[in-house]
Amino acid sequence: MDFSLASHFPNVNENDWRQAVDAALKGRPFSSLVTKTIDGIDIEPLYPGCTDDTRIARPAREPGDPPWDIVQRCDIPDLARANRQALDDLGGGAGGLSIVLPGAVSAGEYGVPIATTDDVKRLLQDVELDLISLRLDGGIRSREVAPLLIDVFRDRNLDLSKCRLNIGLDPVSSFAQTGTVMRRTEVIERMGQVVDHCRESGFAGTAFVADARVYHNAGSSCGQDIGLVAAALVENLRSLCETGLSRAEAASLTGIMISVTQDQFASMCKLRALRQVWQRICEVLEIEPTAIRIDTETSWRMMSRNDPHVNLLRATSAIFAAGAGGADSVAVLPYSFAHGVPDGTARRLARNAQIIMQAESAIGRVEDPAAGSGHAEQLTSDLASHGWKFFQAIEAQGGIFAALSNGFIHSAISDMAREKQRLIAERRTKVTGVTEFATLDEPGVNVWDVTLPDGWTQPTPHSGARASGDEMVCDRLIPHRLTESFEKLRAAADHYAEVNSHKPDCVFLANLGNPAQFTARARFVANLLAAGGIEARFSEPLQNPDQIAEAFKASGCPQACICSSDDVYETSASEAAKALKAAGANFVWLAGKPGHDADKLRSAGIDGHMYDGMNVLSVLQTIHALNGLEIVGTEGAVNV
Repeated sequence: MDFSLASHFPNVNENDWRQAVDAALKGRPFSSLVTKTIDGIDIEPLYPGCTDDTRIARPAREPGDPPWDIVQRCDIPDLARANRQALDDLGGGAGGLSIVLPGAVSAGEYGVPIATTDDVKRLLQDVELDLISLRLDGGIRSREVAPLLIDVFRDRNLDLSKCRLNIGLDPVSSFAQTGTVMRRTEVIERMGQVVDHCRESGFAGTAFVADARVYHNAGSSCGQDIGLVAAALVENLRSLCETGLSRAEAASLTGIMISVTQDQFASMCKLRALRQVWQRICEVLEIEPTAIRIDTETSWRMMSRNDPHVNLLRATSAIFAAGAGGADSVAVLPYSFAHGVPDGTARRLARNAQIIMQAESAIGRVEDPAAGSGHAEQLTSDLASHGWKFFQAIEAQGGIFAALSNGFIHSAISDMAREKQRLIAERRTKVTGVTEFATLDEPGVNVWDVTLPDGWTQPTPHSGARASGDEMVCDRLIPHRLTESFEKLRAAADHYAEVNSHKPDCVFLANLGNPAQFTARARFVANLLAAGGIEARFSEPLQNPDQIAEAFKASGCPQACICSSDDVYETSASEAAKALKAAGANFVWLAGKPGHDADKLRSAGIDGHMYDGMNVLSVLQTIHALNGLEIVGTEGAVNV
């Protein structure tokens, strides 16, 4: 018997769907359903399917290999401890290691100290180098440590042409990160030295990368990341060709390193767009398109100090995006990374999230699972186009070194970073555990108490000296996490509580009427206040000015917020505000947008409003300032 589920449903085309939507919108324009990314790309509510084969080849993998390398970080500033952790990571299912040196883009304040070949040997003792992938994440020190790493491979009589080693040098990102004065002729000379060393040793892996993490951590968008990667790739290819390599030889030594975030579709499509842009670069350079390697790392800037366990969810979304987008490796920053050196538990969770994705969720078993999705295909195309235009704008400045030196890139990234901060401050971009659903009493986070080696120093960034002659110099790109402004408010409140044994701020919620009238706004205000470490003290339903004044005095709060419905406000808000002021409130808020009676309420004592879409950060800063709190740093974690 034939049976078809679809036979019971009518055939509906896009026109039918649009008519139904227009009826549901009741006069609102269809454009109200269209949202925009921060790059200005339209996200439509409906896309047609795509039947074109848009898949782009990835580097070949051996039969039976996992779809991507599960990479764990070697970043503990103690060689013996770092070695033990690396062996534990590999024994627990990791397939690769990333050696993170001090001063690298994702090192934070730490990194594994390597100065000699013996240091490399101690770090990699008992590690089967021919069975894993190994990446050097060294930043400005990559060039001096890469030969040491190669020497260890040769000392073990390993065939470097068959080993999966990525020494990951990127002069461009190092320049952007440090602003170090340099000459391009010196850059080319040093790249040539690396090429010679690679040839001599038989190394055939990725020697040079376009590393977008420095731009991402400074605030760049997905489209900008793509354009900056393209510009860095072209600059590296130019330099390598000037060392005597052919374009094809230079391309074979080149890869990409990029951040992925919890925005699944954007990150997934960013990786797909990067492969399209690389193919376009190959076409322009008239070389055979190669399957470029793309290594990924979960975003540092998306991680929060507050409610850090939510970082596990963010990382999981980013892993999915990387796997579905065709990443060749994924390194996950442990959830407690913003607090210090992550402990073994945090590292195990970072590793196991990937193992579950591969072994249980089968992410990566299908090559390019997004192919054919109208939304994914269109977003991929739009991101590739946006990135290519930004790349062309950089080239018009004279290339990426010139665009960094003259501030063009800094300006573009700063504009994007400010817009991101505005969206977060207004909670249009919501950050769970920080700007939404914050918890006032969070459990402590365990990080390792590490003793830094004697003579430990982080590489010193450029101090501000200007270039002369053919020298290049730029202002450093400063990294920042998206939640830092809110975290400073929480840190100020926590610091005060630690010193004085009680919370510094509280706001009395004057709930007028019955629960059906005030509950929604009272909960909204309590959630908003928690984002700044401020306690909301609820009142019982209040009916008259005397009750309001008495309850406020009993609360011990310096400020109050009136919560109820608009109908109740019309009859009771003014009297409530007067009663609160008379009872000693130094500032009276009202939950809801200012309306036609704003002047009347202001004259009655309403000093400000709390509502969805306002600048929440500004409100919380005001409350802190009214209570005399000094904004402090965000240090502090439980060491074990």
